[in-house]
Amino acid sequence: MRLHELKLTNFGPHRHLSLPLAPLTVITGGNGTGKSSIAEALRLALTGDWLQRGLTRKGDRTALLSDGAEAGSI
Repeated sequence: MRLHELKLTNFGPHRHLSLPLAPLTVITGGNGTGKSSIAEALRLALTGDWLQRGLTRKGDRTALLSDGAEAGSI
C-alpha cells in the first residue's frame, strides 16, 4: 500500500492541509508548526490506535482538534 496524499481538516494546528506524499517525503519546520501532528495523523489513519494517545473515550479525541473546531478529519 502506498499513500499518495494526506488531507487534514481541523487536526492540531492544521485547519486545511493537503500534503502530497512521494515515496520519500521529508517534513521540516520550526518548533510548534505541526510536524508531530502530521506524524500523529498518519499513525491514527493507518492503525486506528486511539489508545496509544490515552484517548479512551470518544470525547477525549476533541483534544486533537484545532482550537475552536467542533469536528475534524484525517
